[in-house]
Amino acid sequence: MTALVWLMERDVVHLASGHVHRFYFATAPGYQCKRTDSTPDLVYVPLVDQAANLSVTVASYGEVAGDTRIEVGESRLMNTHDWQNGIPIRYYDVTAGTWGVLPTGARPLNHLWTDYARAASRLAVLVGPETGSRDADFQTRFVVGEEMAALERTAIVLRPRDKALDFDTPLQVETYGGTGGVDGTADLGGKTKERCFGHVLSMEPTYLGIVDLGDGPLHTYGTNGGHPIEGVVRFRDGYVDLTEVTSGVPTSGQWKQRKTTGMVQLGGSSGQNPVAYGASCEVKGDKTGGVWRVTIADLIRFWATTHSGILSDPSQIDTAAFSALNAAAPYTIGKWLPAGSTDTLRTLFDEAVQSARAYWLMDETQKLSVGQILPASGTPVRTLRRGSDHMGLIPRDPSERKVPAKAALIRTGRNYAVADTATLDRNLTGDARNIATSEWRESRSTDDAGVVAAYGSNIARLIERDTLLRYAADGATEAAALRDDTKMPRYVYELPCAQYFTDVRRGDVVQVVDDLAGYESGGLLRVIGVQVNQRAKLSTFILRE
Repeated sequence: MTALVWLMERDVVHLASGHVHRFYFATAPGYQCKRTDSTPDLVYVPLVDQAANLSVTVASYGEVAGDTRIEVGESRLMNTHDWQNGIPIRYYDVTAGTWGVLPTGARPLNHLWTDYARAASRLAVLVGPETGSRDADFQTRFVVGEEMAALERTAIVLRPRDKALDFDTPLQVETYGGTGGVDGTADLGGKTKERCFGHVLSMEPTYLGIVDLGDGPLHTYGTNGGHPIEGVVRFRDGYVDLTEVTSGVPTSGQWKQRKTTGMVQLGGSSGQNPVAYGASCEVKGDKTGGVWRVTIADLIRFWATTHSGILSDPSQIDTAAFSALNAAAPYTIGKWLPAGSTDTLRTLFDEAVQSARAYWLMDETQKLSVGQILPASGTPVRTLRRGSDHMGLIPRDPSERKVPAKAALIRTGRNYAVADTATLDRNLTGDARNIATSEWRESRSTDDAGVVAAYGSNIARLIERDTLLRYAADGATEAAALRDDTKMPRYVYELPCAQYFTDVRRGDVVQVVDDLAGYESGGLLRVIGVQVNQRAKLSTFILRE
């Protein structure tokens, strides 16, 4: 078996200069780059006593909708007197583009503790053969940030931080001042501004008061916090459409929109109640930068980058994964956040991916990634045999101890402005009344005949999902797909391996040969999770049928 070495690159701010310095460490016996590497002869000093263990798992949709998990354990850098032969600890000044050497103290890393920030902005771990080329033969296992490091008598303890925690912040931080005009009425003061994304069937706009936007003082509503939109499709008073005008001054029963700010103005006397039964509207939402984004992948990417600024570097996006999800799930979705909303980015990501049996995560290299867990098929990247390669499949206890689903029901086209009793007294009938009183449209798949025959129609379950999907036709497509994904249990297994496999990654398909039922001659399984034990230099794969 090839001997492996773990390399660590740590970017940390030098307090005196404000520059970012990159340090290079390794597990024993250390590592020196080859002459052909981009940093020839660079020495990774063997001070890594414990490289972090890694666990990345994407749960199958049938178990938990879109749930993902990445866990990185602590790392330890040795800070003892008897370190190896006094090898100089070199660093690369990322800010200045120059090289330097860490001053020598009573212990090798004392100055790393006293002269630098206590949390690194980047911690990268690579693994490969001791005799290999770093550029050609090593794989990046993970790239993370750090929480505050800890000092021990003989070590500095590094505590990795998952970048996904940054998304536990509200999507909307802009607020109304409540000073009048487009700054909102007094009761809006301090509340976050409303936002509308994608295509929303029905929502209640924010009343801003009587505002002059150039046509004189008129009752004014906001749909997107003052940001541009694709357009308001219809504006209603109690689910009765008012008449849009595109020029001149709207009069009673008319409305006029301003797409550059997402605002709508109603005609009529300024002393009148602007609407008698409650305003609602259908909106094609946010068009920041001149782009109307409507798909799951496009909106998640926008929220994480342009909107929030959390991911400012294009390299932090797994563009191939986003393109693949756009192709697999090109559905139009819609999300309305009313004034005062505190919904987090994580919440929106979760709602979006649940609309297409998908997941999202900050992956091992701290790129934002999305995808769908597909059944295992195709050509495996490796065949794993019991004894020589692994120690036997271990079935996981299913998280849902229920019979298979005979059918699936998908809820789409959410109505964020369900009508009140006064509205229902307005002689609304037929489809207009149904739309006014229903929060959701429902798309139900047909029953699976095989499941019904095996378990009975009264026992086989109906699986249900609320989504952001705008159209019922997309809901019908997803309902059939969800039924097929959950009509038969797709078992999940753990596979402890007899070595560390560098060529098997999350998302790959492997063939497993085992004496477990169904795998005597080999069976295909999808890798949905990888656990790496650095000390034992072993892999454990989480696999799904």
